[in-house]
Amino acid sequence: MVYVDKKIVKKHNKLFYDAISEVRPKIKEKGITFQYRLVGSAKRHMVVSDDNQGFDCDYQIILMTNKNNFSCEEIKDLFIDKFDESFVDRGFKHSEDSSRAITIKKINIKQSKVLKAYDVVILKWKKDGFYILNNDKAKEKGEKGKYTLEKLPRTEKYAENAKMIRGSEMWEYLRKIYLKKKEEETEERKSFQIFNNSVNETLDKFKKQ
Repeated sequence: MVYVDKKIVKKHNKLFYDAISEVRPKIKEKGITFQYRLVGSAKRHMVVSDDNQGFDCDYQIILMTNKNNFSCEEIKDLFIDKFDESFVDRGFKHSEDSSRAITIKKINIKQSKVLKAYDVVILKWKKDGFYILNNDKAKEKGEKGKYTLEKLPRTEKYAENAKMIRGSEMWEYLRKIYLKKKEEETEERKSFQIFNNSVNETLDKFKKQ
C-alpha cells in the first residue's frame, strides 16, 4: 500500500462535487434537503491505495429536512438511484448498499479490480447527537435487511482529536501506523474508522512520552 498523490485525490473529489451538484436538486424535488462533507483520512491528505482495492474517499450526507416523511429504506434507495444517474455515466458501477454506507466504485473490468471509490454515509442530527442510517444486511437467502437509524459516538470528538496532531514527528507516526492498519485490515472497516483509531493511538503514544 502507498499514499496517493494529492493531485489525484483532488481530481477524484472534484468529480464527486460535480456529481452531487446534479444529485442535490433531484433529491430536493422529493422534499429532502441535505449537507455533505468530506471526512476521515482524505480530509487530512492521507488517502491510501491498494493494488486490488484502489483508493476511496469518505463522505457524510447530513439530512436537514424530510418533508414527505420517507422511511430510512426509502431515503437510502432514493440516494442510490440518484447517485446511479450521475455516476454510471461517469464510468462507475451501480451503487452498492454496504450496510452503513453507499459504496460507489470504478472498476477495471479486464483486471477485475477496483480503481477508486467513494463511501457515503447518511446521517441525521437529533438532540442527543448524530444517528447513521444503517441496513443490517439480513439479505441472505432472499431476506430483506432492516433499515434503522443508529446512534453514533460523539463525532465532534474525532475532529478535536485530529486537530491535536501537531508537528512533523506526530504526523510521521500517524502516517506510519495508519498505513500499517490499512495493510492489516481484515474486518472491512471504513477508512474513516481506521483513521480515527490511528489518531487515538498516536495521541496515546505521545501522551506517554
